[in-house]
Amino acid sequence: MKTTMQSSVRPVRTLAAIGATLLATACSPQTNSAGESASTAAKPKNVVLVCLDAVRADRFGCYGYTKHPTTPRMDALAAEAVVFDDANACASWTKPSVPSFMTGLHPAQHGVYEGSSHGSDGTITDLLPRRARTIAEEFESRGYRTAAFLHNAQLHDGSGIEQGFDRYEEGDANAERLCSRALEWIDEQDPNRPLFVYVHLLDAHYPYAVPDAYARRFAEGTDIEAFRSQDWRGVRDAVNHGQRVLTEKERAGLEALYDGAIRYTDDQLARFFDELEKRNLLAQSVVSIVADHGEEFLEHGKIGHGHGLHQNLLRVPWILRIPGEKAQRVTEPAGLVDLFPTLVAAAGLAPTTAARGVSMPEGVDRSRGGAPHPLFAEHLDPSHYAQSWRDGSKKLVRRFVPIVEERPLVQSLENVLKQGARWEAEFTLAVGGTAQALQIAPREEPPSDPVELQGSFERIDEQSFRVCGRVVRATPSTELYGEAKAGASVANLANGAFVKVVGQFAGDELHAKRIKLYPADRTPVMQVRGPIGAFEGDRGHGKLRIGPIEVAWTPSTRWKLDEDVQDDQRLERVDLVPILEYGASRAGALGLKAETQLFDLAADPEELHPLKDDAETARLTAALERYTAELAKRRCYRDEDRARLSNETIEKLRGIGYTR
Repeated sequence: MKTTMQSSVRPVRTLAAIGATLLATACSPQTNSAGESASTAAKPKNVVLVCLDAVRADRFGCYGYTKHPTTPRMDALAAEAVVFDDANACASWTKPSVPSFMTGLHPAQHGVYEGSSHGSDGTITDLLPRRARTIAEEFESRGYRTAAFLHNAQLHDGSGIEQGFDRYEEGDANAERLCSRALEWIDEQDPNRPLFVYVHLLDAHYPYAVPDAYARRFAEGTDIEAFRSQDWRGVRDAVNHGQRVLTEKERAGLEALYDGAIRYTDDQLARFFDELEKRNLLAQSVVSIVADHGEEFLEHGKIGHGHGLHQNLLRVPWILRIPGEKAQRVTEPAGLVDLFPTLVAAAGLAPTTAARGVSMPEGVDRSRGGAPHPLFAEHLDPSHYAQSWRDGSKKLVRRFVPIVEERPLVQSLENVLKQGARWEAEFTLAVGGTAQALQIAPREEPPSDPVELQGSFERIDEQSFRVCGRVVRATPSTELYGEAKAGASVANLANGAFVKVVGQFAGDELHAKRIKLYPADRTPVMQVRGPIGAFEGDRGHGKLRIGPIEVAWTPSTRWKLDEDVQDDQRLERVDLVPILEYGASRAGALGLKAETQLFDLAADPEELHPLKDDAETARLTAALERYTAELAKRRCYRDEDRARLSNETIEKLRGIGYTR
């Protein structure tokens, strides 16, 4: 992308030009008037690291965006900072990306790939190993007070990211609240100790749930209603599965909504930076603004992120304001895996050897005869494992996919519809009360979890009602939550209210333990969730029973089966080790095939037209395999670095669009 350079900003060709200054600050034995070395006399700089979840670089004014004024405050900061024109994450979603820039390690080393996968013990998540040293641990060891204020349940306390933080707060809070909490913590600290503060903001993550004034700020003439509805998750999934086509007004509305969410974040950061300035802290602090990944808007047929390694998912902003350092543009490609050692150097500290990444001077200094620091990214999906490798404008993308044998459809269903497994069916009631399935999907909760029945409330008496034609009985101890107001009870719920009942069936009656009341604008889709009692049929027609509810399916029923990946074809972390060690030469023996594409980003920035260049493909493949073999030797994770997610965390993940 071509950007307009401000007169105060001078472009540089390599990271080495900046890094020499940083390492000189950190390592040179300069003395002050008292004869003390600068390294002992000068207080280390405070460091403020801000991560904007799911924010593309090309939505910033300082990166050339002109359609909407999305980032005036961050643009002002960029005007006096080091701006990386081509910064790249090493994954396309939060779970693997944040541990990478927090440790300077690739996912192949730290092992964090999955965040809400279904295993035999329930919904599981990969954990950052204790053996992986985080940037917070590094600063803590240098005498810093450390704190993190986050909103993304993939980074919940216990995920491993909390290592090294004196204060770690992850919760459902918007940018305004998180910035306020960070300021409150800063005000409590000893002014003589340096601070490291990490703020992770989720406001520009789908569904871009910002105040209505920001949601509609740039949306005039567009349509944003589908993305502001209660079914925002269903809209995204339908688009990404090719079952819904957005109108031009909806697509424009989605992007306008995204821009409004970025502007909301920028306004909150403006207030945060102004408050730091009032406390005389901003001028003496390193400020680094990054994103963990980007976002897609149908450039490759999907919306959102976490589904591939395209540049609009990997290219991110990186703005680095360093006290005393002149504004510069870095045009050489850079990786966020280098963030850890770079911030250590920018703070005026001696280099660290803890991270795999390199500090800026070493990254691409070809004058020393070394190769450029590689840009490597990964993505693990149940259906495939993908890698990307960049050398200048050339980008190699390689996918390892299972070799699938053709199976009859009924055999495929028998492989996934297992008695006792927990499933969910959305349905309508036909004439005579027959439940006709609209959608059938596997669930990730343990089968022992209570049955859930969702539909409209129809009163029978003070403690009994019907949902989806089934009798539900409540007791005085039945809990009401969701939109229920204080003092609400089953006795004063109105007919037609949309509810979810959680409980257990006794015969044909559901005994309610909890009742969730949905807002009035919730799309009233009937749904049952629980363990399968029995099933029969093929993909064309059949039926399954959940509790006493029998749901029939037809050819129009949608099946959400992870793109029909069967249990014995799913790729997991353990499958990646031989791929990393041996590359494509072992793919066949592993029951996999390698699919490779080559792109020239200079001529084809959207990655729509793969090149046919066997010699270049072979050269980049050889370099990639040498690199991954080295990463495989430096793994720091073990098989046991995984954990089952709590029900509370699962609910929080669902609230931001993860898990089925």
